[in-house]
Amino acid sequence: MVRFLMAGYLFLGVCGSLACQKYTETLVESPRRVDEQVVISTLRSIRQAQTAYSVTDSGDYGTFEQLVAGGNLDARFNSSKPTLYGYILTMRVANRSSGAAQSSYGCNADPDPAVNPTGRHFYLGSDSPELRVNPTKPATANDEAFQP
Repeated sequence: MVRFLMAGYLFLGVCGSLACQKYTETLVESPRRVDEQVVISTLRSIRQAQTAYSVTDSGDYGTFEQLVAGGNLDARFNSSKPTLYGYILTMRVANRSSGAAQSSYGCNADPDPAVNPTGRHFYLGSDSPELRVNPTKPATANDEAFQP
């Protein structure tokens, strides 16, 4: 009987230890997940800003600086590579007015290695309505669609 009690206590101790470890891992991961959700929301706002800019600029898309100057984004984006929420944003624009066959844009949100070394990489582009995600390197239009 004593053996069963000892085995039971040992089992409960191991389960409790694993539960505490999982809880701790969740606490450590929570800020990164929150940053990801905020940057996803930011990318959706960038898509809306690009759509509005395109309507008012003969179908061309804007850089971050142009989107801010046009009132489509706030001053936090007034840089060629704004850094927000532990992510570095990069915008590439090709416009017909600059000789491109058709206007397009692509925006990457990559984790800032100094702040978020293990974060996922996101991509948003005019070529697809879906966000793209890559766990290890800058995402492209060819990566898998983001599933919340």
